[in-house]
Amino acid sequence: MKLLLLTNLFIFLMFIFRANSLPPQIPLFYSRSDDELQIAETWMIIILPFLMNTFFFLNHFLLRNIFKNDQVILKIINFFNLFLLVSFSFAFARIIFIVT
Repeated sequence: MKLLLLTNLFIFLMFIFRANSLPPQIPLFYSRSDDELQIAETWMIIILPFLMNTFFFLNHFLLRNIFKNDQVILKIINFFNLFLLVSFSFAFARIIFIVT
């Protein structure tokens, strides 16, 4: 949970410090092949921290309610949560630094 708070703080501070230099549209949907389809409004970058937090809390819920006694699943979910935090933070930072 502490790592999630630090990650959210990092994302929030990065957004605040770069908010003035963000263009009105950013490349957000990299999975789409056409360049025009990759473009989204700047406010939609909030999708990344929202998804990160949703997946983290879903994993935490599953861990506490379904897999509370399984040590292997505990380690897998903890590593997956770490992966989520790092990858979503990296994607957010990459998009912010590419467009500013």
